[in-house]
Amino acid sequence: MTEGAADGRDRPLLLSVNQEGGRLNALDWPDTVQLPGNAALGLAGSAELAELAGAAIGRQLRAVGLCWNLAPVCDLDTVPSTSAVSCRAFCADPVVAGRLAAAFVRGMQSARVAATAKHFPGLGGVAADPHHRTPVVERLAPGCLLPFEAVIGAGVASVMVGSHVVRELDSRPAFASARVIGLLTCPCRLSTDRWAAWPRPRSQRWPPVSTWSCWTRRSPAAATACARLRTTCGAALP
Repeated sequence: MTEGAADGRDRPLLLSVNQEGGRLNALDWPDTVQLPGNAALGLAGSAELAELAGAAIGRQLRAVGLCWNLAPVCDLDTVPSTSAVSCRAFCADPVVAGRLAAAFVRGMQSARVAATAKHFPGLGGVAADPHHRTPVVERLAPGCLLPFEAVIGAGVASVMVGSHVVRELDSRPAFASARVIGLLTCPCRLSTDRWAAWPRPRSQRWPPVSTWSCWTRRSPAAATACARLRTTCGAALP
């Protein structure tokens, strides 16, 4: 499948996968090395170990033809925190989380696998599980943007925008909010957390969003974003 995707002439597919380590591993085959998750790396507090973990996951993905990983989680494990985050986060300290996430990104992308920082602008302090409902918070948790700033500085190839609502910024979910996305200043591709049928009257539902529609709106940064992904994963992109 990965060979067929790469062989596309006009629009080759860029396949992504969730391989975070810890409890979320799409590749759980017997011969695949399963690494501890972010919480374990957070307890160790070693950027060197985080970079090695990212590189190991990246090499395994690249070996089976995958070149885009939806990791690392850059959310903070703050209280209250949804069980959808918990051990998937590095820790509650934004400075430490940013340092480890940036190291993880460097390791993964050294294996020519594009990394993804998620779930912007951060799920820290969100109590509801975004896989089952749309979480709503009044404001951003303190320091929640620092890990994203760190991974952007490390050259992360893409950013996943969350499906939660931050009322101080917008009444729409983050992935559908120009104000939230406007907080990003990096030339990254953006992907979205999920496509759910929100419990609103049809007349109040915003237009459907395609996978790539939220990224930079064909701004001057778009060419840089494509170049970064090509450099990282060696894939031809539309």
